[in-house]
Amino acid sequence: MEEKKVLTIDTMICDLRTVSEETLQSYEKIYISAMTVFITERTQELFHRYPVDLDAMAVEKLDENVRLVEQNGVYKITDQEPAGAPTYLTVSGQLQIAKGAEKALESYVKIVVNGKAIYPKSIEKALVGKLTCNGAMTVYPDDAIFVEKELIADKVFAARAQENTAYYTDRKAYLLDADAVEKLAEKHIRILTGKAIVAESLLDTAALLLDEDAEIILVPEGCSCVKGDVCLDQKLVRRYGKKLLITGNVTDAQTGVAAALEYLQVIGQAMIPESELEAFESVCESCSEVTTYKGKLLRDIGELAVDQKLLEAAKELTVVDCGCVRVVEGVTAEQIKDRLFLKDCGAVECAEELQGILRLQSDGVGAFSGKETAQGAENSTGEADGKVTKISAMKYVM
Repeated sequence: MEEKKVLTIDTMICDLRTVSEETLQSYEKIYISAMTVFITERTQELFHRYPVDLDAMAVEKLDENVRLVEQNGVYKITDQEPAGAPTYLTVSGQLQIAKGAEKALESYVKIVVNGKAIYPKSIEKALVGKLTCNGAMTVYPDDAIFVEKELIADKVFAARAQENTAYYTDRKAYLLDADAVEKLAEKHIRILTGKAIVAESLLDTAALLLDEDAEIILVPEGCSCVKGDVCLDQKLVRRYGKKLLITGNVTDAQTGVAAALEYLQVIGQAMIPESELEAFESVCESCSEVTTYKGKLLRDIGELAVDQKLLEAAKELTVVDCGCVRVVEGVTAEQIKDRLFLKDCGAVECAEELQGILRLQSDGVGAFSGKETAQGAENSTGEADGKVTKISAMKYVM
């Protein structure tokens, strides 16, 4: 008689609605670890009769005819979308619902948003008992036109803007062009935003366009407004000058550039070399947060292998916002002590004897492991090890 195996499933979403009794009978034990598990009355009854160990953040009862839709990034539900098949929607990012989309919402049995949900006030009733948002919900007036990106009040926007109309953005609004701001005021335009970047000389007129609760950040006379994330380097100074207001983050700083500036304001955060901190603080009027790094900076890399050659070339190495950092075999504790620094990285793979030192030299690392981490995919992958079958996936249908 063939010996039964143990099944271990590690996944984000586990759909158990169609699991058969024959499948459950074929395993000695089933271990399921998931963020969300979908079941029916039938599968729930089966689990009481078979050795299923379920560990989940949420268990949802759902009919078999309901389709599961997962979306990363931005998902839009519009007034043009017809009612369709029953749908359970999960959005990791931003959900945008348009005015008049009540009919389309009838198709959704539940909507889970891990991030932000944005919709007009008239939609609120249609979402009662249907929307769960693990993040922020933004409700804007029905008479406003939603602007998906940052609102740039330039001559083009002023020419196209409809008279006596409100425009809403959940991002920043820029009012820096004198002619455009004057034109918008003549058209009785309202700009609804949480944060507005306004040229100091235009404050009186711009204030008439903005909601009284909006935060206004003034751009001093003769100062250039730099949008988004930047590196403080000579190229930036040549393009914008020595007086800067940066609306995003400072991701790095070239040696000597901060000392050459005459004015600096950073709306976001700044990460700069330790050697530039004094010069940066002496010129920067304000910054939400300033952090420093040591040696060479590597950031925003999906997977990074740190070997002896890299450490020798960098002397000191700071790794930021990387998905997985793998310290290769052969790198010693002496080689990484006070030389390898990790910040806000997803996972670190290294020998067990290196983990203690790296924990002390790290901030915001998701997990440490001594072996390669299985990478989940939409289609599950499994491996058998004796009596145990292991499955690691982002989504698994059993």
